[in-house]
Amino acid sequence: MSNSFTNSKLYKILYLLLNVGLWMAIALSCFSLIILFFNQNQTFMTSGLSFDGFLIVHNNISESSDLHWLFIIITLTTYCSGIICIWMLRNIVNSLKINSPFTLNNVKRMRIIGWTLFIEVYLKQLLNYMYVNELSNWYIKNGIEPILQARFNILPDKIVLVLCILILAEIFKYGCILQSEHDSTV
Repeated sequence: MSNSFTNSKLYKILYLLLNVGLWMAIALSCFSLIILFFNQNQTFMTSGLSFDGFLIVHNNISESSDLHWLFIIITLTTYCSGIICIWMLRNIVNSLKINSPFTLNNVKRMRIIGWTLFIEVYLKQLLNYMYVNELSNWYIKNGIEPILQARFNILPDKIVLVLCILILAEIFKYGCILQSEHDSTV
C-alpha cells in the first residue's frame, strides 16, 4: 500500500480504533459474562428481551430457567461474532501497512466476517424465536394472555449486509487475480 495512505491521519485513527476496540470488546465481554454468571441479582441483565429499538420487560426469570440460559447463549453469540469481526477488520487494516489490500489473506478475512455474520444473524434469530416462545408459554401457564408471538424470518434485515460483504470478498479475490497478473507482467 502506498505510504501516503498508511501515514495519513485516517489510517492512524482507524488503526488505533480497531486495535484498542478489540481489546476493549474482549475485556467488556468478559466482564459482562462474569457479572451474568456470578451476580446474585441478575434482573438487571436478564429482565427483558432487547430488539432493535425496544425492550420487552420480564422480571420473573430465575437463574435455572430456560429463558436465563437462552439469554446467556444469545449474549455469547453476539459477543463472539462481534469480537471475530473486529479481529478480522483489525487484521485487514494491519495488512495495509505491509502490502496491497488485494491479497488472498484479506479475501479469507472478509469471507470469515461474512460467514460469521451470516451464522450470527440466523442463530440469534433462532434463539430470539425460542426465547419469545418460552416467554409466551410462561404467560400461558400463569393464565396471562401472551403479548408476543414468535416468528422466524427467512430473510432478516442484516442478511443484505452479509451478502454485500461476501460479494465484496469475491471482488477482492478478482482484484487479487488482477494484481498477480499485473505483478507478473511488470
